[in-house]
Amino acid sequence: MKDLAAWADTDLPRFITASHIDLGDVARGIHDKLHHRHPHVFAGGEASGKPDTEQVLADWDRIKREEKGRGSVLDGIPATLPALARAAKTVRRAASLDLAPDPPADGPSDEAGLGEALLDLVVWARQAGLDPEEALRGSVSRLGDSVRSAEKRSPDARDSPDEGS
Repeated sequence: MKDLAAWADTDLPRFITASHIDLGDVARGIHDKLHHRHPHVFAGGEASGKPDTEQVLADWDRIKREEKGRGSVLDGIPATLPALARAAKTVRRAASLDLAPDPPADGPSDEAGLGEALLDLVVWARQAGLDPEEALRGSVSRLGDSVRSAEKRSPDARDSPDEGS
């Protein structure tokens, strides 16, 4: 943190001067982006429906998709993410279209239990000679293919489920 403070004190002003950056424009850009992307926080925004967590995330995905001209809710998830992080993002975005896989009937009820269950699966995979990272990456890829296929069959699926109702 001290390095960042020192850089901001000495190098940042030189960078701004050399780059001819208008800090007012930067501040306005940040302000506008925050207001546009977070209609549930700022008055006058257009949020669809009641701002519960799922709706806020669905609105966020829709806004980002519109801003960036993305064709799928899955666009923008880095392929280089570790498989578990990619799985979490893919499932969340698929759920925004009601396309996530059904959860298992039984499972851990807290993070500690989940961690133990994941670790048990890694140990089991090692014993079986399987690569858990590649196995999960393959499953996430198949889920992604399924989501993209559903989006192509029904372009309206890309809108959040509560829109239009």
